[in-house]
Parts: sequence; structure tokens; C-alpha cells
Amino acid sequence: MRRAAPLALILALALAGCAALGPSDEEACSGGAAPGCDGVPAPQLEVTLWPEGEDRGAPVSATLACRLSAGDVADAEAACALLAAEGVEALAPVPADAICTELYGGPQEAIITGSLDGAQVTARLSRVNGCEIDRWERLASLLPADQPVPLEG
Repeated sequence: MRRAAPLALILALALAGCAALGPSDEEACSGGAAPGCDGVPAPQLEVTLWPEGEDRGAPVSATLACRLSAGDVADAEAACALLAAEGVEALAPVPADAICTELYGGPQEAIITGSLDGAQVTARLSRVNGCEIDRWERLASLLPADQPVPLEG
């Protein structure tokens, strides 16, 4: 009998922990409008930002889960809306033949990895010229919320 009480306590704590995670998939998909409710997995991204450049100083990390528009990015709701509207094209690199201003925006670099539209994605961001600065600012909602980087050139 002594064993039943600890087992019941463990089960109760486990269930309480699961309830604290947030709405279930069924609740998140009520109405069918939430990302990932159409059968295509919702975007799940991890972002690593180096304020002083990659391999220089400590990185700042964030995550984004679009089924619930949650994560510790700058603006999860705006980020998920951007990804829903543009899909993988939102993370497309600057075209190789783009004509960019020779404007340096700083040493900041970031990498975004994860799944989007059912595909694995990787995008590298920097602020090395006008085109990359524009891309950085367009994707600012995906960057870590407490990142010490200017969002406007």
C-alpha cells in the first residue's frame, strides 16, 4: 500500500506538468485556422544570434513554435504571420546578382534552423550590406526578444 501513494503522486505531478504546457493540439486547431492544422506541420524554428559576430562572444538563442504562436523571439505572432504568408521564401537568401549598397550595419550574425512548410530550413543572416540589413530588419520578429541589436539601419 505504501507504494500506491508515491505512484499516485508521480502521476498527478506528471499530469499537472502536461496541463501547464498549454492548449492541446485539438484546442490549438479549433476552427482549423492555426498553423499546422491543415496537415502540414507548423513551423518550428530555432534561432541563434551572435551580437558581436559568429564565434565572438556568447550567442543569444530563441525558439518559435507557430502552432501556438509561442516562443521567445521578438514577436512570435508577427513571425508566424510572416511565415504563413511567405512560407520558405521568407527565409530565402539575397539573390547572388542583387545590387546592394555598400553599407555596413554591424557585426551581428544569426542562423535560423528548423522546419517550415514540412521542409528542413537553414537561413544565415548578417548586416554586411544594404540588402542583408534589409533582410535582417524584415525578419526581425524571428530574432531573439532580448537581442541587443538595432532593428533599424
